[in-house]
Amino acid sequence: MVATVIENRAKKIFNNFDIDQDGSITKHDFDLMAKRLIDALDIQSSSAQGRGVADSYTKVWEELQRQADTNGNGHVTAEEYAAVFGTKDFVKVLDQASDAEFKAADTDGDGVLSQHELRRMLEAYGVPSSEIDNAVQALDQDGDGRISRQEYRDAWHGYYTDPNVDTPVNKALGRI
Repeated sequence: MVATVIENRAKKIFNNFDIDQDGSITKHDFDLMAKRLIDALDIQSSSAQGRGVADSYTKVWEELQRQADTNGNGHVTAEEYAAVFGTKDFVKVLDQASDAEFKAADTDGDGVLSQHELRRMLEAYGVPSSEIDNAVQALDQDGDGRISRQEYRDAWHGYYTDPNVDTPVNKALGRI
């Protein structure tokens, strides 16, 4: 049962990042996801926030490729992705991406994400509109209507590593 929960989350993330739906993730997919997020947040790609998102996604791709691309062809398959999903080394690099995402999504600069700011980000990730409310609640772990940087980071750590199917963060990207 434990592997099933983690495997299902890995498939969900993989499918979200396989933008062109060709069965593998490439740097191009990561570039497209960064652009999708930058566009959804209505920030300039040339701004510090835009560059931060793009740069962090490039770093995540490079680390994913280093860890998962076993044949060195520049493509990470679902099986290769699942093999590193949630590993300690990969979760470390995700912290960089989550910090850049958080900073970019915090459009009013108040140090927390409002539900509106978070909704825009989740839409860019492909969370179905019918599931956005549940995803927002999953990430707002203390229920105060705002998501702190630590809440955001903790939620994603949980998503990648917590084998509990009943954890609220299981709904962070929509139903699995």
